[in-house]
Amino acid sequence: MTTSELTDRIIQSYYWNSNGHAVAIVAIQGYSDDWAAYIGGSDYTEYEIDAKIDIAQYGAKLSSDLAKLLFPSIGDLTYRE
Repeated sequence: MTTSELTDRIIQSYYWNSNGHAVAIVAIQGYSDDWAAYIGGSDYTEYEIDAKIDIAQYGAKLSSDLAKLLFPSIGDLTYRE
């Protein structure tokens, strides 16, 4: 996915920046009425969206149980394992 496609596919997210260290959890909608969530840290701290995109591309994928706990309102889509 390109950067603009990822930006458009972010369903929900959490973001923290502490002393120049960005951490985010990002839920991304897939192409088949599914979704997945990723967590990670990023050096991209100037703009929040840049850190979220970085984590969506390179973060660690969450288990479906944890992702559904963090994003309960995304119940209509299937979690991509």
